[in-house]
Amino acid sequence: MSRIGQELLRESKASIHEKGEARDLLSLLVKSNIATDIPEHQRMTDQDVLAQVPTFLVAGHETTSTATTWTLYALTQNQAAQNKLREELLMVETDNPTMEQLNANKRRAFKQC
Repeated sequence: MSRIGQELLRESKASIHEKGEARDLLSLLVKSNIATDIPEHQRMTDQDVLAQVPTFLVAGHETTSTATTWTLYALTQNQAAQNKLREELLMVETDNPTMEQLNANKRRAFKQC
């Protein structure tokens, strides 16, 4: 696990140095940690940065599960929304749609409104 974490950290640092972009939580943490306006004694070590990864995972899992729970509850309270969602889902022609297919179906559903 440590080896994988170190490899991810190396890749993240390399990507930031080459492209200057940070698109995921680890890269954002690394980028903020190497910012020039942070004094050296306030920077996190690589081990400290890696120690934050489980926090990201738990926080992301909790946020997603809570949002899903409330969405499903809201659907139980609104039969019209259930029917509309069911109609939109039945318009999808595959069991494993791409984001493009989902967005195309969403546009079609809005045009029908």
